[in-house]
Amino acid sequence: MDYFRQKNNQQNIKTLFRVLFEWNIGKEKIRYTIKIRKSQWDFAFDMVTCVLWGTLGLGALVLGLRDHLLFPLGIVTYMCGIVVYMFARRDAPYIFIINRKKKKLYWGTYGMERYRECRYGEPIQLPTFRLPDNDTGQYAKMREDLQRKITTETGWLFSENAKM
Repeated sequence: MDYFRQKNNQQNIKTLFRVLFEWNIGKEKIRYTIKIRKSQWDFAFDMVTCVLWGTLGLGALVLGLRDHLLFPLGIVTYMCGIVVYMFARRDAPYIFIINRKKKKLYWGTYGMERYRECRYGEPIQLPTFRLPDNDTGQYAKMREDLQRKITTETGWLFSENAKM
């Protein structure tokens, strides 16, 4: 679990540095991804869907391996796969694209056919940029600076509990 936490921390730092740099140099299109915690209902729906599809897969595995000694290994692999998949899917990655020339924001999750959009000045709350777990205040100051700059130019606010 430490590996995943460390990887997320590094990704959060990279995103914060890159977006702040691109904003400061006046880049026209800024694209970034933030992982947002799913609601309990969405997570439960994903879990039920995963278990149903997994059960179909397990049925096929049982039919294919019932005469072999690999059957117990297949069941253990199936159960581990569901657990790993569900924990990997606990957060939903959202893609945000700020187009400063068109004065628009586009956002959506992976797999969406279309992004949603809004213009500068429209009342919207964006999710705050994520900080690493071991932040000593350095990254919090960077985040405040970046979010203040974005809010000043666009009018969009940032919130920990933003619902997209």
